[in-house]
Amino acid sequence: RRAGRAVGGEGPVRFAGPFAAAGDSDRAARLVGAAETLREQVGGGPNWVQQELDDLRVRLDPATVDAGRRLTVDEAVAAVAGGARAITGRTGCDPARAVGT
Repeated sequence: RRAGRAVGGEGPVRFAGPFAAAGDSDRAARLVGAAETLREQVGGGPNWVQQELDDLRVRLDPATVDAGRRLTVDEAVAAVAGGARAITGRTGCDPARAVGT
């Protein structure tokens, strides 16, 4: 299993907040959905992750969050990578490490 499936969604949720703050709510919502699925697959994770997911979920489109629940880990990594490049203009981010691949 990929590093405990990113410690119960910890990787994707670390990026969802900054994407939401930067105005990329679709990407944030997909990552919230992916993080929720990872938490279910590993049977939980750190409490702060669930708190962050709950805080983000109320601000994001429910249909897009649900679509994110169907992302594979590789698709979540790609979502983070594309967004990080768009926000920072750099390719130095290693999203694969952040989402547990």
